[in-house]
Amino acid sequence: MNELWRLTAHEAHEKLRSKEFTAVELTRSVLERMAAVEERVHAYITPTPDLALEQAREADARFAAGTATPLTGIPVAVKDIIVTKGVRTTAGSKILGNFVPPYDSHVNEQLRRAGAVMAGKANMDEFAMGSSTEHSAFGPTRNPWNLNLVPGGSSGDSAAAVSAGECQQVGHQSGQAGGFALDLAKYFGALRCLHLRLPLEDLQVALDSGERRTQFVRGIGDKALLGARGFLQTGQHGVEGFRQAAELVMCRRHLDTM
Repeated sequence: MNELWRLTAHEAHEKLRSKEFTAVELTRSVLERMAAVEERVHAYITPTPDLALEQAREADARFAAGTATPLTGIPVAVKDIIVTKGVRTTAGSKILGNFVPPYDSHVNEQLRRAGAVMAGKANMDEFAMGSSTEHSAFGPTRNPWNLNLVPGGSSGDSAAAVSAGECQQVGHQSGQAGGFALDLAKYFGALRCLHLRLPLEDLQVALDSGERRTQFVRGIGDKALLGARGFLQTGQHGVEGFRQAAELVMCRRHLDTM
């Protein structure tokens, strides 16, 4: 297994742009890393390797055509509360265990438009009601820093995926009802940066319109990629909050002991 999965999103983007490797090679490295550690971490409910490789090939075509964005070819995890057209979206519940949405959320539309590569749908506390990611109907997520500990929640899965090297970045929404960003800051040595409000139709559960959404990254340089080239623009929804960028959580990498 090559170690391209160790790169931050910013590092990967720079090397993709300079053609040091391809998006397919980067994606294969992340998928191999997932295969090596996912049984222990369980950061995902639905891995999407075939879709990821298809999107990686599309990303390479965009680099060749000169139409790549800073997120093109970057493997991301999408929390399973986010509606993804054609890909099962469960919100961590067996109630929605077979639900395949007929439409995309706005955030996933933006990820697709930017050329990001979806590695899979990340695990979560059922309907985002929890603070440890132990209460998913599909089993708990473990903290890659110590597999005997919880990763926080309800988005511990997303932080665990980034920290364990199972993706470069997380295309992610989740509510702030449980104060989870502060929770994750304790579990992962994280840094909270900025905030974003997104359309409610993006979510598979009902949330207060004032709730905040969070992105997880590995390094300070990664946070710039989220706002680059209009990824967080208002688009068709015209939501003012998009101009406020996003809340970011920078997760320390835990790469060498897994």
